[in-house]
Amino acid sequence: MATMKYIGARYMPKFMGTYDATTAYEALSVVDNGAGTTYVANKPAPAGTPLSDTEYWSIYGASSGAILDLQTRLGTAENDISAIQSDITSLGNRVSATEDDLSLLKNRKYILIGDSYAASPEIIGSSWATYLKQRMALTEGTDVFTSVAGGYGFTIQNGTFLSLLQALDNVISDKDEITDILVAGMVNDSFFGSNSDLKNAITTFCTYAKSHYPNATVWLAYIGGCYMPTQQQCSKMHETIDICKNCVDQGIRYINNIEWTLHNGSMLTHDPNAGSNFHPSPRGNSEIADNLINGLRTGSVSVNYVQTGVCTEDASLISFLSNGVTGLQSIGMSRTNLTPFSISRGTWVDIAELNNTSTYYGNQNVPIVATVGLQLAASGAVYFRVGCVRCTQGKIQIKLARATSEADNNLTNIIAVQTDPFTLFGSSVWN
Repeated sequence: MATMKYIGARYMPKFMGTYDATTAYEALSVVDNGAGTTYVANKPAPAGTPLSDTEYWSIYGASSGAILDLQTRLGTAENDISAIQSDITSLGNRVSATEDDLSLLKNRKYILIGDSYAASPEIIGSSWATYLKQRMALTEGTDVFTSVAGGYGFTIQNGTFLSLLQALDNVISDKDEITDILVAGMVNDSFFGSNSDLKNAITTFCTYAKSHYPNATVWLAYIGGCYMPTQQQCSKMHETIDICKNCVDQGIRYINNIEWTLHNGSMLTHDPNAGSNFHPSPRGNSEIADNLINGLRTGSVSVNYVQTGVCTEDASLISFLSNGVTGLQSIGMSRTNLTPFSISRGTWVDIAELNNTSTYYGNQNVPIVATVGLQLAASGAVYFRVGCVRCTQGKIQIKLARATSEADNNLTNIIAVQTDPFTLFGSSVWN
């Protein structure tokens, strides 16, 4: 069958861009005169035919600017689409890398050992162990085995981590398949037993683990904190952390920086009616799980918030950014063993000062005031109040924002202060 082909004059306008006097145009060619008006060729126009020659050209419209703008926008859109496609490719690569990382974790088999942080007592909701298994898509009894109990630790006489591990002996049939034994917690060990007992207990645990699970890596992760700790509590927690870190020569791996996970007031329960200021809040449990997952993947974690009253050495403020606070940063502070002072709604009280190298917005008598939650400790009493905090003239100051009763307008004999996070500007180094 023969192919039919139309041969004849153009019957649809064709946009040809800006008029070029050296070009010959077909009939129905549309050109722009460069000044906002378009012309259409009435018939074939020889090169050099001016747009003013009405035999060959008629005004087509005055919307050429819009047409050109549309052409420009289409060009930009094409570039944007290209950039988006590149971003999608990059994102796809990152997702693939993440999936590969998770696949590496997924293809392993775990034992989880922990204390009340993992046992999910009623006051803290879902535990880190629950979150971790959900986020790693692990199935209990198949690729993860959990043995946790409140009050347990390496050195707790009636409840050791070793006994929790031994409880799995008859549960796990193929012990050679276990690749990772994660022990997370140990805050109980900070307050019971001696340092030598802790070292010996970790050694005994590791020896047992290696003999029964020869292909497993033993991970230690110190997870613990206390809202408004005493100096003694801080010292004990730091000692326990150091012992855990120094056990790496026994074939144990410590997840670097994991100890900072709960060092923010919002990560801990500190309601006086909750019965404890050591247990993690729901957010704290979630953060523990995420950091443990990253730690199992890389051996280290990065904690990008700063301490608010947890494990702070006496009479000091700690920022976990090694070079101090930079840019716009949410921070908090804790001060203990202060000289007793009074605080009211009307008078600012100095509670800390920045050193001479500090620069921050507000250091030129322009105070930055934030409203924050305050926990104020006096001898035999703890007060939870709404307060104000500001930085001015190198000082950090607080006062009460409002009172719940007339008697609360002035609190006396305050010896410790804890603030919720507030924002500091600039680059500040704590004294």
